[in-house]
This record gives sequence, structure tokens and C-alpha cells, in this order.
Amino acid sequence: LIMSMHQLAQLFKARDPLEYMKPYIEQVGKKRPLPYTGVAWCVSAFETPEEYEEIMKTWKPIEQRKERRIRIAQERKESSVVRVQEAIERWNPSGYTFDTDAYKTLFVGRLS
Repeated sequence: LIMSMHQLAQLFKARDPLEYMKPYIEQVGKKRPLPYTGVAWCVSAFETPEEYEEIMKTWKPIEQRKERRIRIAQERKESSVVRVQEAIERWNPSGYTFDTDAYKTLFVGRLS
């Protein structure tokens, strides 16, 4: 991009000053502020002490990330122990033969 010196000077030339305008004394369309009110109108939505006690009986604290990870790890460990126990109970060593599955055959070579 090649610019002449005149074009470059036009980019950095000061702009004309802004036109002076008299400030407004009053805001245009100013509204009357709302009166202050209390919270008495919403007190009926609060729970009673009896309802609060019922809520607190069923309330459960939020589980933190670290606690959740520990709980999940423990659950996985317990489920794996159960699966291993079930596999041990189902396994019948007398019913296993090498003829049933050729891929379970062990090949040994170079015994020298």
C-alpha cells in the first residue's frame, strides 16, 4: 500500500472542534421515582418452622468433587470384587479342555 504524503497527513489531521450545546437543566421525560416498600407482601411465601424441619430432614449436602471421586472409585472396586467372585463361582476347571478353544493353547518354542 503506497500513500502519498498528502494522504498520510490527512489521516493524522486534527478534526474540527465540536459544536457547543447548552446543557439541559431538567431530564427529558423524567419519571417520578417509585416509593420505598417493605417485604411484608412476600412473607407469606416463606416456609413455617414445621415445614423447615421437614425440609431439613430430607436435605442432603452437595457432594464435592473429591468426595465424588472417592465414592466412585470405591463403588468400582466393590463391583469388580463382586464380578471376580461371581467368575470364580462359575468357573469349572474340570469342564475346560484344550479342544474347546484353540486360541487358549500355549505354544512353547526354543527350549534349547
